[in-house]
Amino acid sequence: SADEPTPDIDITQFLTLFQELGSLDEGFVRNLFNLYDVAKEGKVNFREMVFGLYKMLNTTKKFSDCLRLVFHMYDRDLDGKIYCEDVRDVLKVALARSTDYDPGMIQVICLDLFSNCNISMDTEVNFEKLVQIIKASPTVRECFAEV
Repeated sequence: SADEPTPDIDITQFLTLFQELGSLDEGFVRNLFNLYDVAKEGKVNFREMVFGLYKMLNTTKKFSDCLRLVFHMYDRDLDGKIYCEDVRDVLKVALARSTDYDPGMIQVICLDLFSNCNISMDTEVNFEKLVQIIKASPTVRECFAEV
């Protein structure tokens, strides 16, 4: 019935659900789980997850909304910064899903973007810097515009 509480979903169940929906990157799915696990208890309520996904799919039509969502998924400690390694992972997933580039070409694009934006892999970037990195490449920018 509607009054019965919905069961919580742990990370294993969450990963299984997304594997059944398609081949999303496991790191991306783990970060999505962490975004919904507000209490940091290692579980999310099914209704919260469905509502969150619905909201995400209906509010991320704009480039900036999509990037802000991605940024918050990777900002695990909520300090307003993410690691360049995470940015590289985001770029790899976006390019792999939106282009037919092979992994070697995707790696070259990522490294060129960091070089052109004067960013080393051992630094952290804030949201504004992430936007700058994404906007520096028309190919990458188009990946996020398709969301």
